Amino acid sequence: MDRETLSNYGWIVICVLVLAVMIALAPVFADAIKTAVTNA
Repeated sequence: MDRETLSNYGWIVICVLVLAVMIALAPVFADAIKTAVTNA
């Protein structure tokens, strides 16, 4: 594997990790937003 292929693969891994974290935290954020809207 050359450096460019490795670099592209690294970006894909980073994107997947970011998506996974966002999906994992989505319910928490949704709950916080719901609470903020209810209290507003």
